[in-house]
Amino acid sequence: MMKLAEKLGLKKEAVYRKARIVEGKYYDSVSYGIVRDEWN
Repeated sequence: MMKLAEKLGLKKEAVYRKARIVEGKYYDSVSYGIVRDEWN
């Protein structure tokens, strides 16, 4: 999913460390975005 976002032109904006707990394990969450001027 991260490669697809970058391929579409989105930029990584944030990394939330230990944001989710799944079956007792912590996972990071990543946010991607794009500004209106960069959208084709």
